[in-house]
Amino acid sequence: MLLDLFHLLVATHIIAGATGLITVWLAIASRKGGLFHRQWGDVFCKAIFVAGGCAVAMAVLSLIDPHGTHPHVTDMSTALIRDLFGWMMLYLGVLTLGQVLHGLDVVQTRRPGADRRRAVNAAMQLLTVATAANCAIQGALIGQPLMMGIAVIGFLSPITNAFFFRLARPSRMCACAWCAMPASC
Repeated sequence: MLLDLFHLLVATHIIAGATGLITVWLAIASRKGGLFHRQWGDVFCKAIFVAGGCAVAMAVLSLIDPHGTHPHVTDMSTALIRDLFGWMMLYLGVLTLGQVLHGLDVVQTRRPGADRRRAVNAAMQLLTVATAANCAIQGALIGQPLMMGIAVIGFLSPITNAFFFRLARPSRMCACAWCAMPASC
């Protein structure tokens, strides 16, 4: 039963992720702000939100029963399966959900006076930092450099997002805090 649910989540995760990977390029290739750009961008966000949600659900199941969800993995310890497919997947799912939510908030609040400092977005950014810290700690405990290294993104991402929180009205050209930005940013 648990394995069947896990397999359903994996299939949904793959289909949603593939849909997102295709539609992001359709949105990028469309005129920014145009009808197709918005429509493909909407499909992309929904697909990636589903993929991230499935990642969180798969992580929880992997934490509950590491070998039950990964019976084909016979050459790894329970701790390694739990940490890689549980804690790291949980962090990556939360990171994905937080980024999609933040991106939607920025797009939806471009009008003057709109407030991007919504509590749910801020909570997701804090949850991202918390799951990144847990991923790094769990990785350190088992000597897994991949888990420690990938956690850095979870610390930097909320800093980038905080840049947009403080803007009165982000420019259409603002992409991220790390790129060259026009004066209107």
